[in-house]
Amino acid sequence: MKIAVFQDSAGFIEPECVNAFQSLGHKIKVISLDRDPANPDITLPYNIIERVSELLTFMPDLLFMVNGNGIDERGFIPRIAALLKIPLALWYVDRPDTLENWNKENISPTTVVFVTDKSYVGDLRYSGIKKAFFLPLATNPARFSEGTEQYKDRLKDIVFVGKLDREKANTYFNTLKDRWQNKPADFDNIFKRIINSYRNRSGISIELISETTFNDCGFPFRFPSNDIKTLFYNSVEYMANVLHRTETIRALKPFNITVCGGWEWLDVVDKRHYLNEVNYFSGLASIYKNTKINLNISRMQLRTAVNQRLFDVPASGGFLITDFREDVEELFASGREIVSYRNIEELKGHIRYFLSHPDERRKIADSAKEKVMEKHTFEIRMSEMFKYVSLCLTDSEYSEQMNRLIRTDHSYIDALNLLGAAAYEIKQNVLAEEFFKLGLSLDPFNTDGKKGLAVINRIAGKRRLATA
Repeated sequence: MKIAVFQDSAGFIEPECVNAFQSLGHKIKVISLDRDPANPDITLPYNIIERVSELLTFMPDLLFMVNGNGIDERGFIPRIAALLKIPLALWYVDRPDTLENWNKENISPTTVVFVTDKSYVGDLRYSGIKKAFFLPLATNPARFSEGTEQYKDRLKDIVFVGKLDREKANTYFNTLKDRWQNKPADFDNIFKRIINSYRNRSGISIELISETTFNDCGFPFRFPSNDIKTLFYNSVEYMANVLHRTETIRALKPFNITVCGGWEWLDVVDKRHYLNEVNYFSGLASIYKNTKINLNISRMQLRTAVNQRLFDVPASGGFLITDFREDVEELFASGREIVSYRNIEELKGHIRYFLSHPDERRKIADSAKEKVMEKHTFEIRMSEMFKYVSLCLTDSEYSEQMNRLIRTDHSYIDALNLLGAAAYEIKQNVLAEEFFKLGLSLDPFNTDGKKGLAVINRIAGKRRLATA
């Protein structure tokens, strides 16, 4: 199979998926996405003609993205994938609708959405996205079996590896306040109440908590735009995470916990208990391997899901104590392969016990590693993804949806013109003319949909044969 992967230069999931695809014997085309040097959280726009030309030249059997990285602002890539009958697999490892590139309108007939938190499957299907499935995270055992002794002398008994993201939280909140011109009076107090409720009511959505709080304060729960709504939810998420992680680490200071994950932690712990941020691909395995107890503090947005540490720490042979999420006990045997806590006092009790019982730590760590090797690798996840994609993209469903869309969504006409321009770029003049002619023939208010669909099928099929 030929797979095109849009790869974020700052991402660590995409390279592991690429390795898994290659290990499974597939041919890979990596389409690189760069970050803004001035703002590393922003992916830079790309030349859409160049990217479409790459897709036409390679003509993949599958297009793959993590967190929608690679979807352009106007959503041409998903529409072009649909026009070429290429499945587009979107794997969201964060909450989809709080990401800046999320737009439900960009879900095309060949798009299949995967989320690492199964509670979001219901949200997506309720919103009309029927091809949405649960696909948890995983690990690359080969990478995490290569841990060295380089951090052994610097670590204490307990380590937490993770960012605080206080600066990002403040940026979201300040931007929200600047842009929301007619926000409710006493907004700061309302916001604090929402954060406190969100932190104390695990598993309840931000939307429900926010609506209840706004109503209790006598204000209607509505936002002036989707951008403001996204900023609001991101502000709540990040602020709640800052408070939660800060309070947890401070409560564990008597245990001499070491923190790794960025300079912001220096406001919480002293330099003796601080490690500089470590590259995911080199050094992280060494920390996990050489620590008596690795701690996991999940982000608040994870309602049921587990994060990357649940797989990476066991893969390195390390011992992990994690905050409880529903999926912990679905993916691992509680007490035998994983240890979880529901509150600070329970966590402290676990720490005291396992620091004094090294044999039990080792036994649990060994069992967890065995489970990860058997059930939770990226190769296994990508194989599962292929099965979902192959089962849910039927010709009859595709035809029905495309017949409707090419009559009602003018973006598909623009996408055909883009395909024509890209085909000219790669010297495929005959193919370019066919795309342009098809675009001209498909007036969105008066079109022979079946005729247009037949041309799409013929072009996509002919192009596949030419590049096979």
